[in-house]
Amino acid sequence: MKKQGRRDHIRSGIFEYIKKCDNDSLRTKEFDFSLEMFGNSRLVLYGCRRIIKYTFEEMIFECKNFDICVWGRCLNCAAYHLHGVEISGEIGNIEFLKREG
Repeated sequence: MKKQGRRDHIRSGIFEYIKKCDNDSLRTKEFDFSLEMFGNSRLVLYGCRRIIKYTFEEMIFECKNFDICVWGRCLNCAAYHLHGVEISGEIGNIEFLKREG
């Protein structure tokens, strides 16, 4: 019984922290996107709103404040899902272009 009360207290404290803290990483809009690289052959991009350009050598993705350009060879959009995209191929370069306005 005592153990359950402690767990509830911890859960309540975490909930209150998240509720009060506007800059908490679980709730903030500060991070527009995130990238995960697996060598130079796989890239997962979260926060992608849409694909602007798609060729085997160049892909451009629209995020909230940036366009992200990926250059390489034999690029393929392996998966596209809610706010995320997975790119496979030989990735040579990634560029971040800040949009005005």
